[in-house]
Amino acid sequence: MREFQIALVVFAAFLSFVPVVELYRQRRKHRFKYLSVFMTLVFAWSLNMILKYVIENLLIAYYIHLTLFPIIFLLSYFLMRTIHAYIYREIPTFILRVFPVLFLLHLGVTVTNDLHQWMLPFTSTTVPDQTTLFDVHLAPAFIVHTLLSYTIVLYSVARFLLYYGTIPFKKHYRKPFLFFVISIIVALVLNFLHINVYALYVDPTYFTVVLFSYGLYYFMYKSDFYFALLQEGRRTILDGMREDYVLTTENGQIIEVSSNLSKQYNLNETRYIHELITEMEKHAILYDSIDDVSDKSDDRPYYYTKKNKFELKEFNIVGYLYLFYNETKFVRLFHQLEEAQSHDIMTGLYNRNFLENNYAYFDKTYPHYGLLLADINGLKLFNDNFGHRSGDDLIKRFVAKLNLFEKEDVVTARSGGDEFVVLVKHASKEKLEKMRNNLIQACQHKNPLKEISISVGTALRKSKDEPFESVFKRADRDLYIMKEATTQDYQERLKKKIKEKTRSSS
Repeated sequence: MREFQIALVVFAAFLSFVPVVELYRQRRKHRFKYLSVFMTLVFAWSLNMILKYVIENLLIAYYIHLTLFPIIFLLSYFLMRTIHAYIYREIPTFILRVFPVLFLLHLGVTVTNDLHQWMLPFTSTTVPDQTTLFDVHLAPAFIVHTLLSYTIVLYSVARFLLYYGTIPFKKHYRKPFLFFVISIIVALVLNFLHINVYALYVDPTYFTVVLFSYGLYYFMYKSDFYFALLQEGRRTILDGMREDYVLTTENGQIIEVSSNLSKQYNLNETRYIHELITEMEKHAILYDSIDDVSDKSDDRPYYYTKKNKFELKEFNIVGYLYLFYNETKFVRLFHQLEEAQSHDIMTGLYNRNFLENNYAYFDKTYPHYGLLLADINGLKLFNDNFGHRSGDDLIKRFVAKLNLFEKEDVVTARSGGDEFVVLVKHASKEKLEKMRNNLIQACQHKNPLKEISISVGTALRKSKDEPFESVFKRADRDLYIMKEATTQDYQERLKKKIKEKTRSSS
């Protein structure tokens, strides 16, 4: 029976060694780094067991046995770290601060056992025989060690089972849940038999820990979404992608974030996709349709996002692949083209195309609007006598006068070469007349070369049913009444001033 139990220890040692090798490659990943340490400590326990069997020197066996206590204490701690890292839960800060102190005290009591016998009830020189090392000894420090270790382990296992037990829609999580429940039951039964019925040569807790740890390794790593990608060779595809990406499980837990995205937006601490998106939106604009991108003044980068369902049938795993295309250059170009399509390049005002495309919008949105139409007199004379740059300057000076109107209350457009439209959103006859007079007064000057001669027509919408074209025609007729009365006089004064300037320059 003893030989059979030793053979079981050797097999258990091999079983605990395999994960150590596999996990060493992933030791830097948050999801697996604590699992890697935990599995290494389980293997250290296995080595400790084997060495006690093969070494006949009682002094060496005694000290080897003492090292087992801090190993087990560390193991319980890293089990807790492993499970919290896997389920993305933070360990309370006070535990992280207290544990190093407890471990140092534990280590101090263990290595000085010869002085007080608190951990083992004998010293290195009074060990009866090798078998005694495998017995349970209820020394004071050993009892405290056991209570602390078991408390940490039970707390960790409870958190783990709670995590699995509260995800009913994940069918592939039922197996691990049942496995760990059965493992706990087996552990309790073996320990009960060991203490009350038949004393096993090997501590049954060791076998339970090996079985439980291998279960953790299998379900956390071997059956993990990330590992499944490795197995199917899809990791290489992801690494070679141009787009930034995020891989998540079915319930939104993040498995992998592309390195560029993670570094650029410091996403190492995000655990769920909704947290990642919230964090990214502080620094970037995420959209799934170009129609959603309305703020053209935002300097943040633009990411087109796409969500794809990702299924690995062999592993019975479903997840999602979120792609983030950095389309900042495209969106900026789109905005520029959109701007050119709806705006006048010289003045920055809306153009005729914008007006014609928004007649129905104006009619629906502003039921009591009015129109103010303006036409610059003498623009052709400026172009013919002083060049087109001088004519362009005249237009820009007039636009500066139009900008005196409250921008929130008007929509201003250049509808032609020297023609302008001002839509007053909430108008009245008195308001339109006042705006007309203020604009004319602002453009007047004694010197015809500095004056901006304009003709202005206004029209107030008669009812909610009158269309934009009708209001526009009435304003246009009003404009031409003024144009007939003012244009000829201004042009004569302008021509006279041009002749005077020509004589003086010659």
